[in-house]
Amino acid sequence: MSVNFSNWFIDLPFTGERSWEMKVDWVYFRSGQAVSPDDATKAVAGFAAAGTRHVNTLAGSD
Repeated sequence: MSVNFSNWFIDLPFTGERSWEMKVDWVYFRSGQAVSPDDATKAVAGFAAAGTRHVNTLAGSD
């Protein structure tokens, strides 16, 4: 699996300086399972309610 985030800036009035900020609240992935949008939303809401800011269960990463 690959997750890629990108921004497309088209027809914006740049004045020589470029600045942007991208915020991603959560990326949710369950290996080997199809997860409905509602189930993913509920899982992420549970993490947020518990104050969990980061969980990495992918082998060999982080």
